[in-house]
Amino acid sequence: MSNQGIQIVPYSEGFAAAHREFAARMWPNKRRRREEAYQRWKFRGPAQGPLDGLLLAVEDGSVLGQLGLIPAALRVGDSIYPCQWACDLMVDSSLRRKGVGSLLLKAAMARPVVTLGSNPSPAADITMSRLGFEPLTGPRIMILPRQLNEVLAWVMPHSLKKIIPLVSAVGRPLAAFRSRALIKKEGTETVTDSTWEEILPLIEARQRTIDSPHVLHDRQFMEWRCSGLDGYTVKLEAIQVDSGFAVIGPAKNNYYVYEWSAGSKGDLLALFRAIHRKAAIAKCQTIEVLAHGPGEEQWLREVGFIGMRTRFKVLCYFAERLIRKYDRFYYCIYDSDGNL
Repeated sequence: MSNQGIQIVPYSEGFAAAHREFAARMWPNKRRRREEAYQRWKFRGPAQGPLDGLLLAVEDGSVLGQLGLIPAALRVGDSIYPCQWACDLMVDSSLRRKGVGSLLLKAAMARPVVTLGSNPSPAADITMSRLGFEPLTGPRIMILPRQLNEVLAWVMPHSLKKIIPLVSAVGRPLAAFRSRALIKKEGTETVTDSTWEEILPLIEARQRTIDSPHVLHDRQFMEWRCSGLDGYTVKLEAIQVDSGFAVIGPAKNNYYVYEWSAGSKGDLLALFRAIHRKAAIAKCQTIEVLAHGPGEEQWLREVGFIGMRTRFKVLCYFAERLIRKYDRFYYCIYDSDGNL
């Protein structure tokens, strides 16, 4: 197939119907993928007109593929650069391996900004690496199973899925045992329910201590990411303790710690006891958090968290190659499209 007739254009009202039809075919169980209001919010675009954060591959009025690009700001050393997180790459099933995905990625890479990707699929990883994206090591995903259903769904073969509820029920005491440090009576630390506005100075102070490249969590970013969108994503909460804080919220069966910091193990215990209670109220099966170093990993393991085998991966395309002296990326769950 020749790609000469395919155009790469930003989403706009003129392509709304064609994109809705494409998204309904590609994501039949995800209504939000075809809702214009959601797309404009997710990709931080205007209420009308071209949406630069959603690129479409179009031919003869039909949408053949798409690539989402969430704009943000990236701090590298003492400099701040505009960046975009590549996500939601999808090509019509009849046209895969025909170069349409590469066309979309090349169009994104041609922009004068840093292009990033988070934990890409194996196919996307191969394509992005071939196009010049470079890997950076991110944090380790840590999971605390409150119930075993979700964890078992990840590790058990499809042929055994029917017995997950039974195995989960049998293993319930094990899940409770892992959480015992967080179920015990609270210590003397006081945890305060808060808002992202109230803890923003703490977040900004924490970010000033980070040496690795990271997304800038300024007021504009936090207002977009924490306020949510009615009918689609929840408003995120915040809690704080003497020398720590956390930005938190439920999503389906999981309770997420989007960003956190603790100055002592006591403060970590206080934060995660509060998070464990909130996860129970929300009836979430697991709690997920990221550990950014051996110290955080050790603390989290001591209170029952399990570390995933491989670390989070970030792919970076930076035309100036200024990022080459770094091998790590300080990634938080809400930096790209986590849970959106």
